[in-house]
Amino acid sequence: MRRPAEWWARALEHQEHRDARAPGRTWDLRLVPAALGAWLTGLLAAHLPPARVAAAGALYPAALVLGAALVLVVARALRREEPPSGRPRGPGLWRALPWSAVALSALAVTAVLLSTTAAQRETAHGPLGAALAGAGTVAVTAEVAEPPRRWTAPAPGTGHADEDRTGVVLGLRLEQVTHEGRGGPADVDVTVFADGPAWAGLVPGQRITAVLTAGAPSPGPPVLRAAAPPAVLPAREPGRREQVRERFVAGTAGLGPDAAGLLPGMTFGERAGIGPELDQAMRDTGLTHLTAVSGANCALVTALAGHAALSLGAGRRTCLAAGLGALAAFVLLVGPDPSVLRAAVMGGLAALSLLTGRTAVSLATLAGAVIALVVVRPALAAEYGFVLSVLATAGIVVSGRPLTRCLGSRVPEVLAVAVAIPAAAQLWCAPVLVLLQPAVPVYSLPANVLAAPLVPVVTVCGLAGLLLLNLPDGAGAAAAVLPLGAGALGARLVAGTARALAGAPGALAPWPQGLFSNRFFEEVQPGQLLADGADAGQQPRDDPEERGDD
Repeated sequence: MRRPAEWWARALEHQEHRDARAPGRTWDLRLVPAALGAWLTGLLAAHLPPARVAAAGALYPAALVLGAALVLVVARALRREEPPSGRPRGPGLWRALPWSAVALSALAVTAVLLSTTAAQRETAHGPLGAALAGAGTVAVTAEVAEPPRRWTAPAPGTGHADEDRTGVVLGLRLEQVTHEGRGGPADVDVTVFADGPAWAGLVPGQRITAVLTAGAPSPGPPVLRAAAPPAVLPAREPGRREQVRERFVAGTAGLGPDAAGLLPGMTFGERAGIGPELDQAMRDTGLTHLTAVSGANCALVTALAGHAALSLGAGRRTCLAAGLGALAAFVLLVGPDPSVLRAAVMGGLAALSLLTGRTAVSLATLAGAVIALVVVRPALAAEYGFVLSVLATAGIVVSGRPLTRCLGSRVPEVLAVAVAIPAAAQLWCAPVLVLLQPAVPVYSLPANVLAAPLVPVVTVCGLAGLLLLNLPDGAGAAAAVLPLGAGALGARLVAGTARALAGAPGALAPWPQGLFSNRFFEEVQPGQLLADGADAGQQPRDDPEERGDD
C-alpha cells in the first residue's frame, strides 16, 4: 500500500523538472490580464445603466474583430519589410505581442458583458424592474441570504441626508415580488437597508414577507429600503442540509458560549451563535475571517478526503474524485458564499490539472477561478467578500514565499510560515478592509499568528464531529465527544486571543479622513515592515473617496 506522501511526490515530479529547466519562472501570468479584465468589466457593468451595458455588449465584439483585423494587417506589413543590411530580422510585432493573453482577455470581457446584459434584462422585465424604474414600493417574499450588519452611513439611493442614522444592512434573495397588483416569481439578490430590532434579529435561511421601497433610479445592483418590519414565515420542513447543520449546532450547545459560537463558524461558516461581544472583539483584531469559510477550509476538506482514499490504496483518479466529491458536499453544506465559490472552482481547476498530468500553478488557477465565477455571476465582482477572498489568496501566492524566505533566515521555518502567511494576506486585503471599517486593527498580525496553529485543529475536529454526529441512528454521538472537546478547547483559545488583544491599548487606529495614500497604513501596521524587507512588491493603492457604507 502506497503512502500518501509518496503519491504527492510523484504528482509534483513534473513541476520539479520544469523548475529545474526554468528556475527563474515562478508564476504563470497568462490568465492574470483576463481575470483583471473580467473583474473590472463586472465591477463597471454593475454600476452602469442596463442600456449602456447592452450597447457595450453589442459593440465590443464588433470593435474587437475590427481591431484584430487591423493589427493583423499592420503586423503582416511589418513582416514583409526587409531589415537593414547586416542586421538580423527581429521577432516582429506578430510574434512579440502576447496574443494568447490578449485573446483570452477579450473573450473574458465579452463573456462578462453578455452575462451582465442577460441578468439585467431578466430583472428589468419583472415587477422589481418596474418598481426600481419608478421608485415604487414592492411586497416581497424572500429568504435571508446574508446576516444583518450594522451601518452608520446614509443608505445609497434612498434620499436620506441624515448621516447620523443607524440601522442594519442585509442581503435578501427574492422569491416572489408584487408591484401595483402585478406579481411574479423572482430569483434576484438585493441589498436592504432597514431599522428596528425585527430586522436586526433575522438570521440566514429565514423566509420573510416585507414591504420594501426602491430609491431613485440609479445604476448598480438593486438597493432597497425597508418600509415596515418584516413578518417571519413558518420554517420549511428542514432538508438534509439543514438537518446536518442543526445536529452539529445542537451537539456543541453544551460546550460553553464561545465554543458553541466559534465551532460551527470555523467548521462551516455558521455565525449565528457568536455573541455580540465576541464578534466585536474578533472584528477589532482582524479575526472575523476565521468564521467565513474560505479556500483554507475547502483545501483542507479536499486534502483530507484525498489522503483518506490514498491510505486505502486508491489510485490517483480515484483520490481526486474523492477529494472533489468531498468538496462538492462541503459546498452544498455551507451554501454559495462568494469565497466558497471561488475556493471550490479553484480546487476543481487544480484537481483537473493534476488529473491531466500538469501540476497546477497557483496564480493561474486563481485567475481561472475568477474568470469562471465572474462570467457565471457578474455581481460577484462588486461583493466585498469575493474581492477579499481573491486578494488574500493572491497575497499568499505572490508574497508568501518572499516573506517566508526573508524570515526563515532569522527564525525557525515553522514560525516563519506562521507569520508570513497571515501577514501576506493581511497586507493585500488592507486597502479593501479600511473601506469597510475606517480603522486599522493594529494587533491583527499577532492575533492571526497566534490563531493560525489553532485553526486547522478546530476545523478538523469540527469536521470529524460533524461526520460522527450525523451517522445513522446516532451511532457516532458518543465518539463525537472527543473531537468536539478538542475543538472546543481550540475555539476558547481563539476567543481568548481576540478578547485579550482587543482590550490592549491602541487596538484600533483611526483612519484619517481624506487620506489618499497608504503611507499612514505602512507606518501603523507592523506587517508592512516585513513586506518591505522581503521585497514582496508594492501594495495596491486604496481610494478613500470610493469608501462605501459600513
